[in-house]
Amino acid sequence: MSKGLILIFGATALAATSQGQVSALINYPVADVLGHREFQLNQNFTSSNSKLTSQYLQSQNYVLGLFDVAEFSGITDFLGSHNFGLKFTPYRSKDEKFAFGFGWQGLSSDAVSTFEYARYTIGNYNLHLGYQHDDENRGVFGFDHAFSDQWGCSAEYVGNSTGSAAYSLFYTMKSGLVLQGIYTKPHDLATEANYTFVLTYTFRI
Repeated sequence: MSKGLILIFGATALAATSQGQVSALINYPVADVLGHREFQLNQNFTSSNSKLTSQYLQSQNYVLGLFDVAEFSGITDFLGSHNFGLKFTPYRSKDEKFAFGFGWQGLSSDAVSTFEYARYTIGNYNLHLGYQHDDENRGVFGFDHAFSDQWGCSAEYVGNSTGSAAYSLFYTMKSGLVLQGIYTKPHDLATEANYTFVLTYTFRI
């Protein structure tokens, strides 16, 4: 698995439609964190039209790894809304096959929520299981998989009537940039599916 995919799979945990950690777009429940002083920027475009020819939501996320055990992250929608999150990974097995993490999001609002996630690795597959707590409780499970050093995919399911199913494809370029395409279908049939395109860049500061 390439460095870019490792950072994406190991650091991200927020979907545009369901909360998990203020990080990148898709909400597969990842327990891991970025390495110390690693910084990730995500430019996001979300629309109900796959070609973004109608109105779309633009947002930017950032994540900073701290001491190999924590992440501080934030998201803005460029409309005056800015929120923060904090995640810890207190345990990783020596063989790196298992990790457990927990955290908070919405720290700059009155709607602070919490989450707990676990990750287990089998070959090139990372299996994820999590639980989210806000005004409702939601179970989450999913996986990510690396086809090669450049290509990878992921899928996740968020329970409850306000949850969703999401599927994504990743492409890592040699420059360290990662392109993501994400399809998210809410369980609520009255809510349109979302198409999200993300450009991610990770570097060490």
